[in-house]
Amino acid sequence: MRKRMKQTCVVVLLAAALFMSVQAQNNTSSVSDLQNAANWASALDEYQQFLAMLVQLREPLAQAALAAYEAVQAYAPEDQIRNAQLIVNILEGAQSPLYNPAIQPGDSPLVGVRTIYDAYLTAASERHGDSDGADFAEGSNSIMPEALQYLRDWIRLASAAAATAAETATDELGRRDALLTAQAFIFALIEYERALTQPLRVTVKPGESIQSAIDHAWPGATVSVEPGIYRETLDIRSSVTVIGLGFDVILEPVNNQDGIIVTAEDGITVELRGIAIRHASTALSIEGAAIIQLDSIQIEACETGLRISDDAALTGEQISLNQCGIAILVTGQTSLELADSWINDSTNALAAVIARGASQVTLTTVRLNRNLAGAILLEDAATLRMDDCGIYYSQGDGVMLTGSSTMEISNCDINLNDGFGIRALTAECGINAMGSFKPFVGTITGAGNLILSEGKYAGNRLGSVCPESLMFLTEPNP
Repeated sequence: MRKRMKQTCVVVLLAAALFMSVQAQNNTSSVSDLQNAANWASALDEYQQFLAMLVQLREPLAQAALAAYEAVQAYAPEDQIRNAQLIVNILEGAQSPLYNPAIQPGDSPLVGVRTIYDAYLTAASERHGDSDGADFAEGSNSIMPEALQYLRDWIRLASAAAATAAETATDELGRRDALLTAQAFIFALIEYERALTQPLRVTVKPGESIQSAIDHAWPGATVSVEPGIYRETLDIRSSVTVIGLGFDVILEPVNNQDGIIVTAEDGITVELRGIAIRHASTALSIEGAAIIQLDSIQIEACETGLRISDDAALTGEQISLNQCGIAILVTGQTSLELADSWINDSTNALAAVIARGASQVTLTTVRLNRNLAGAILLEDAATLRMDDCGIYYSQGDGVMLTGSSTMEISNCDINLNDGFGIRALTAECGINAMGSFKPFVGTITGAGNLILSEGKYAGNRLGSVCPESLMFLTEPNP
C-alpha cells in the first residue's frame, strides 16, 4: 500500500515534468504558447490547492489517531463509546448529523476532516465546472482523482466504524473490532497524507543553504534543518515551517547581519522551531501582515532580538532572549504573545521590552532578569497584559508606562529592581526628569501581584509603585 501511495505522488510529479518538457519543444504560434503557459499555471495552482487541503487534514487526523488509540486502550465501555464518538466528531465535523456537540476534542473544536475535504471538492468543482468534483478537467488540469477517491473512501470507512463503536447496542467484541477498524483507516489516511505531501518536506544538512531550500520549497512546506552552524541570513516571503532537528541548529549570519527577515505583502504564516540565532543585528525582523509562530527559539548576543512592525502577529513559547540590546521592540498594530519564556541581560539604555504605537503585548509565565535599564517600557497607545510573570534585578523600573498606554497585570512578582516596581510617568513620578516621554494618561488594572518596597524583605529600591494610588495592584484577586 505504501508503495502505491508513493507511486501516485511520483506519477503526478513526473507528469508535470513531462508536460513542461513537451511544451518547451513545442514551436507553435504565440497564441498556442500563451495557452500552454496558462494550462501549466492552472495545473500548478490546482496542485498547490490540493496540497494545501492535505496539510489542513494533518492536525485533525492526528487528533483522531490519538482518540482511536485511547479508545482501543480503554477498558470501560463508557470510555470506549465516548472516544468513538470523539473520533466521529473529528472526522465528520459539526455539520454532520452524526456530530455530538457534548463531546469535544478540546477547548477549540477542530474543523472536521470531511468538512475540509468537501470544501476543497466544492471549490475545485466551481473552478472547473465539474459536477462531482473528483475529476475536474482533462490533461494537465486533472488532479489526482484516484488519490481523492482513496481519501473519500477511507474517511467514510473510518467514520462508519467509529460510529458503530459509539452505539451502546454494540457488544464488547464488536465494539473493539470497530475501534480497531477505525484506527486502521485513520492510520492509512495519515500515511497517505504524508506520502502525498512529500514535496512539502525538505531536509537541509550542514554545508547546505537553508535559504536555498526555502526559495525552492512549495508554499507551506516544512524545511527540516540538521544540527550545525549556518552562516546566512534568511529572507522569508511565503508561508513556510522551519524546524531545527535535535539540538544545536545555530543561525549565525555573516558580519552581524540580520538573522531572519520575514516580509509579508500578503498574509503569510511562518513557523520556526528549535533554532538558535546568535550575533545578529536583528535576530528576527517581521514586517507586514505575517502570522508568526515560534517554539523553542534561543536568541543570544544580538543588537535587537525580536523586531515586529506593521500589523504582524507573533505567538511564541519557550523563547529565550539573552544578552541582546533591545530584546523585543514592537510598533504599529502588532500583536505579540509570549508564554513560558525568558528575557535576560538586555543592555539597552531604555528597556528590554519596548512597545509603541497601538501594539499589544501579552506575557504569560515570562521571567525578565538583570536588564541594564528598565524591564518593560510602554509608549503611545500600547497595551500590556501580564499574568504569572516575574521581573527581577532591573537597574531601572520593572514596568514604566507613558502616554495613553494600558496595562492589565495579575499574579506577577516584581521585586529587587533599582527603580519602582511599576511607574506610571506623571508629575508625581518624575515626568520632568524623563526627557521627551509623554505623561501617562492611560489605564492600569489588576490584582494579586507581589510588588514590595525597599526594606520589606527584598523589594524595589525606589518603592513598590508610583503613584501610590496603584497599590490596589497588590490586593488579593477577587
